[in-house]
Amino acid sequence: MDEQRTKATSGSVEARPFTEAAIDMEHGGLPIFHEVLPLNSRVTGITVHLQNARFVPLTAAEREAWPATAEAGSEPLVMQQLAYHRKQPHAIVTIEPFRRDPSTGVIEKLVAFRFELVESTGAVGHVRPKSYPDHSKLSSGEWYRFTVPKDGVYKMTYEFVRDLGVNMTGLSSDRINLYGNHFGMLPFQNAVPRATDLKVNAIEVVDGGDGNFSAGDYILFYATGAQRWDLNDTLFKHTKNVYSDSASYFIGLDVEDPVRIMPAALSQDSPTRTVTTFRDRQVIDRDLVNLIKSGRTWFGEVFDITTTYTYNFDTPNLVSTVPLVLEFDGAARTLNSGVVVNYSSFAVNSGSNFSTTFQVQGVSNSFTGPLGRMFHQNMSWMAGGSNVPVTVTFNKFDPLTSVGWMNYLRLNCTRELRMVGDQMMFRDLGSIGPGEISEFILDQASSAQRIWEITRPDECPAHRLSGIR
Repeated sequence: MDEQRTKATSGSVEARPFTEAAIDMEHGGLPIFHEVLPLNSRVTGITVHLQNARFVPLTAAEREAWPATAEAGSEPLVMQQLAYHRKQPHAIVTIEPFRRDPSTGVIEKLVAFRFELVESTGAVGHVRPKSYPDHSKLSSGEWYRFTVPKDGVYKMTYEFVRDLGVNMTGLSSDRINLYGNHFGMLPFQNAVPRATDLKVNAIEVVDGGDGNFSAGDYILFYATGAQRWDLNDTLFKHTKNVYSDSASYFIGLDVEDPVRIMPAALSQDSPTRTVTTFRDRQVIDRDLVNLIKSGRTWFGEVFDITTTYTYNFDTPNLVSTVPLVLEFDGAARTLNSGVVVNYSSFAVNSGSNFSTTFQVQGVSNSFTGPLGRMFHQNMSWMAGGSNVPVTVTFNKFDPLTSVGWMNYLRLNCTRELRMVGDQMMFRDLGSIGPGEISEFILDQASSAQRIWEITRPDECPAHRLSGIR
């Protein structure tokens, strides 16, 4: 168990932030308090708390010298980082010593304070290394790569396999396997678990029963695209692949024993719940503009000359009694007037069902300050029908200089479990949990031929169809 202990560093640290202060060029050249403190070798985490803070208003000269202070929040920004130098832990403490008084709105500077450094200590231990195979699967057999643009079930025909370069003469179906990791973009943090080799994927081979893959035969398989979806609390969040718009899969010949889609193991007990609706998630996320021609964040539509855009989500059989959630992520640039903060706003509406407006605070006109201010808004309302229309309007503070950008619109909603199109993915969060046995009632499913469970996308166990409606 970690031990918690508290200390006030350097006794009483009386900080006069503009004397021997560091300069933060990433935040408008503001003076900041910065200190590096050595720690006990057993420290594994730190937290910093500001105490006994005393503030005075900025003078007119200081407001002019540091225009970026207009963006100060209601409390000074306190940042802490645990770093190591020659295997010895150190606490890096940084404080931006400005605030906007919540009661008066006046910008103030921090002139005296103490900070409390809370250390978490304990045995550090050793991180268990990843288990790597002795050799990659790519070292044996024959390999052929292809790409898919999005999630879904794909049909790989005889002609497609032939055109990849496979020698089709006497090709036995049992020689064929499919490989892919269903991971999306590799995480930037190396500690995140990921596969250390290509995963073999279960497939369905339709070869007429003769064991040979010949003209007219085909392979069915499930693949995920370059974009990944993850459940975050109660909402599905997407992670867009900033490097590719397609995901790679491989045909491997003579690599290992054939892996095929098998029937799902179903419970023989009575269901605890009947599922007739499902959670749908969709996103509109276009990469059209990079604001400073640097970094990984790309935006879509620009709200400048055109200030209104209309979008539409296709949501057949939308359940009108369950609120949907729309997330709007973007940025806006509105220049402040010296120390006076200005605001532009976005208006979002969905027909007659929903309408709201929210403000985005301006930024300083300093060349070292941020180009714009990012925002993220969650909106929720009831809606029915077969689609969710969304209209977004940018209301400029200044008709010439104010500009907005959309990063993405992301929708989480509930739909009735009715078959639409030639394939449909559905999911139910209520089915998750110990002892839960769910019976899914798929309506209008007379044309359905297969149901695969893609919770484990490399296995895709097949569920039996019964009582077709």
